[in-house]
Amino acid sequence: MSYESIDSNLKQVRRNIDALKRKYRRTKEEVALIAVSKGQSSAYIRRAYTLGIQKFGENYLQEAEDKQSELGDLEIEWHFIGAIQSNKTSYIANNFSWIHSLERLKIARRLNEQRGKDMPQLNVLIQINLPGETKSGIQPGELSEFSKEIMNLENLRLRGVMYFPPKTDTFDESLAKYLKVINLTKSIKYMDTLSMGTSSDYEAAIAAGTTMIRLGTTIFGPRVQGHGVNL
Repeated sequence: MSYESIDSNLKQVRRNIDALKRKYRRTKEEVALIAVSKGQSSAYIRRAYTLGIQKFGENYLQEAEDKQSELGDLEIEWHFIGAIQSNKTSYIANNFSWIHSLERLKIARRLNEQRGKDMPQLNVLIQINLPGETKSGIQPGELSEFSKEIMNLENLRLRGVMYFPPKTDTFDESLAKYLKVINLTKSIKYMDTLSMGTSSDYEAAIAAGTTMIRLGTTIFGPRVQGHGVNL
């Protein structure tokens, strides 16, 4: 991967998103782009930032810590999209603006308690797992009660849900599952964000009505071997 490749990839991604918004009549609605930068170098993140990307998603805390230190001069909006260990919540609570992968009340309470009191509320998304799937996430029947518990935590702001279907799904299968997830959220107050869509299926997500897509290899190409490598 080269800087020129990132430039051309981002131009193509933006063209694709604009075309898909027109195709599915989403032109008046925002579809935010989260650049998933796990396994990518700080230098590549800096390059993407200079091209207008401000939202970056990280999965692994140690890797994210290194990058945040190296990129502290940039006004990046950091999104944590990986599994959250209970002994890592303090750093996450105070160094990220968004959490996409909330699935345990214990973790939510720790994030709430450890978020700096002088900081704005931490935006959180609940990770959904549909019946029959083995990924992380809560089941649909748990969403209503879980949401109520989160909304009682004063330092967290519940924004919506995050979901991704199995990689083996076809366009139609992904679309159907995304629509199911959207229907689940309609009865939950204050939800305004749907984090759905990755490099392999973001057309289906845009067709369904997502408000955020998470793209990694589409922007940066294959991940670098090892974390926090600067190229």
